[in-house]
Amino acid sequence: MKYLIGLLFLIVSTYAVSAQIRLDNWKTYSSLNNVRAATLDESGHIWVATSGGVFRYDTTTKETIEFRNINALLSLDATAIAYNPINKSIYVGMFDGGIDIIDKNLNFKHITDIRYQTTLTRRRINDFLFVGNKVYVAGDFGLIDFNENNAPGDDVQKLGTFEKNTPILKINILRDSIWAATPLGIAYAPLSSPSLKDPKAWNTITSSNGLFPNSNVIGMVILNNDLYIAQSSGMVKYSSGVITPIPGLSNLSDLGAITSISASNKLVYYVDSYALFSVAENGNVVRLLQSPDVITGHTTSGNLVFPFYKLNGMGIIRGSGISKIILNTPISNLFLNITVDTKGSLWSTTNYDNSQGFTLYSNGNWTSFTTTTKPQLKGNGYFRISSLPDGSTWAGCWGCGVTRIENDSVITIFNETNSSLAGIKDVPTFILAGEAASDRNGTVWITNLRNDNPTPVLVAKNTKGDWFGFTNESVVSKHTFQSISVDFSSTKWLGSSDGDGLVYFYEKSTLSAKDDDIWGKVTSSNSALPDNAINAIVVDKNGALWIGTPSGIAVMFTPSTVQRNSLPFVQKINSLSNQVINDIAVDALNNKWVATNEGVFVLNDDGSSVLGIINATNSPLISNQVKSVAVDELSGKVYFGTEVGLSEVTTLSQRPLEEYAIVCFPQPFAPETDGELVIEGLAAESSIRILSVDGTLIRALDTKSRRTVWDGRTENGELAPTGVYIVKANSTLNNSGSLAKIAVIRK
Repeated sequence: MKYLIGLLFLIVSTYAVSAQIRLDNWKTYSSLNNVRAATLDESGHIWVATSGGVFRYDTTTKETIEFRNINALLSLDATAIAYNPINKSIYVGMFDGGIDIIDKNLNFKHITDIRYQTTLTRRRINDFLFVGNKVYVAGDFGLIDFNENNAPGDDVQKLGTFEKNTPILKINILRDSIWAATPLGIAYAPLSSPSLKDPKAWNTITSSNGLFPNSNVIGMVILNNDLYIAQSSGMVKYSSGVITPIPGLSNLSDLGAITSISASNKLVYYVDSYALFSVAENGNVVRLLQSPDVITGHTTSGNLVFPFYKLNGMGIIRGSGISKIILNTPISNLFLNITVDTKGSLWSTTNYDNSQGFTLYSNGNWTSFTTTTKPQLKGNGYFRISSLPDGSTWAGCWGCGVTRIENDSVITIFNETNSSLAGIKDVPTFILAGEAASDRNGTVWITNLRNDNPTPVLVAKNTKGDWFGFTNESVVSKHTFQSISVDFSSTKWLGSSDGDGLVYFYEKSTLSAKDDDIWGKVTSSNSALPDNAINAIVVDKNGALWIGTPSGIAVMFTPSTVQRNSLPFVQKINSLSNQVINDIAVDALNNKWVATNEGVFVLNDDGSSVLGIINATNSPLISNQVKSVAVDELSGKVYFGTEVGLSEVTTLSQRPLEEYAIVCFPQPFAPETDGELVIEGLAAESSIRILSVDGTLIRALDTKSRRTVWDGRTENGELAPTGVYIVKANSTLNNSGSLAKIAVIRK
């Protein structure tokens, strides 16, 4: 069983970024399978720090509890974790310098001194050491201690002759001294020193003392009062001031280089890229584990060894047996391109530089589509994904064509062998397929990148399965167009993120006859387009074309004029003129959700008003640098993709019903405790009246959504008295109407 803190099914307070925008039930999704560190508490629970948060694993019940940023951690990228037996709490260190303290009752405290220290250029926390009532914190900034009240003490920035703010990777206590492992070597100082801030209090051990030259220290451990120092090229033993190389562990390189070190009561352990080894006190080295997965690190506790895998969680080694902990979370924290299909499922890709396939999130489960999980795939470099009205999803790949997925599992791959897609000039089998869109005839259009004229910049597949390729050498010189959108008049719009502008194409519904095709280009030189780099194109409910660029957003309210050989009027949206626009989504009410590097801006239907700004300050949004945004019109959910995970929020922007089916809840409604009455099942453009049984108007509401809420107050702002009320709804669009009855109870 899995419990989630700061993830699913945790309803937090409503966040209203403006009177028009209401945000409920924030959730965070991130990968917990990229493990950075692990520790055990006194109850035997394994606590694991990952790049996407923290989880606790019960080795007896196999239950996990997940902790993310909502009502839990300050941030997600955890780099260190340790158990403090003095106050029986877990300490979590973050890449950004934040420290979260979790007590035995799962209450959270936070230390932010390092996180908000403006003089530090590096804040990553690497290790904790607990000595009496002090907590020593080591990181890329040096060393700092905190007392039992979490107040900072010595800020140690220089260790002996080492450079100021040399990163400290590991700290430990040996013979009444504190020892610090740094990439440059080892430093140690007596705990009785008047001030550890004094560089002269520290002695150093470097290659001049016997460490391997030209090889960074990666860690150290203590076994039987001797210090074992691991460098990438080997391991040495430091005993009574003498350094002795471990036999056979020198001149290591490439995949054999040491990447981490730990120790139990009897053995030292180390890992290279694909194997785990033990080192006995007599220097005997034994390979304990050979792994097909990349091992990024490990730790030990008692007789347990925990190897960390690049993408597949962590292992638990007991004696000769090994088990794995792999949580059902996203494969990556990169959500650079996302889409919602007709069933409300979320699809996402990373990028071709982080080739991890593509991912489906449906009904609480994550499914990864990679060459490992789906061997029929030809590669993992997927960077664009599009869901079409027919229920299919199309994933564009950097080098392996385009993949169509139907019913979440049926995979068809299109490349140079079975479509009009063309590869790059020097490698014709290397197919770069971008975004996909469909027109009113059901024809699917896909951008084709990096190939040269006269090969296609755009390909089409009709409903019969026939393929066609299109380009125009007088308009298209470079095939750099990734984005595509089809407007209401079936004009295809192609956007180039490389700065080649916005191309339009209309084939006049004749795929095979190309002599009457209409081509053209909109740029910043022939229009008010803010920038020739196009990051996003979307058509809204009224047929307007919205264009996102690194220099703001623009809109064409009448894009169909290009079919009359006339450039359309491009209007800039001045309120976002200084924003980098990464993506745009249109919700059920025709509002625009605009992803930027400073959060998400919500515009009204024509862009004349900013309805709200969502950022990490006024909401649980996990990062202000939002790279993608997608809307589920049926549920009103909006997803925000970032480079550190995915945020989800529920809004009142839901697609209205064709006919009324009103349901009101909770029933009975107690305004003082329930807060709000939800009115669900509304038709389009609803005018809602809350009436007493004698017909007196209590409250008037208006909405375009399928759902709205009533706070239980009258038109005068007073809470309505106990009684029975009528909810009367009428659609101003089609004159239909409906009634419902509600009961209000006041204490």
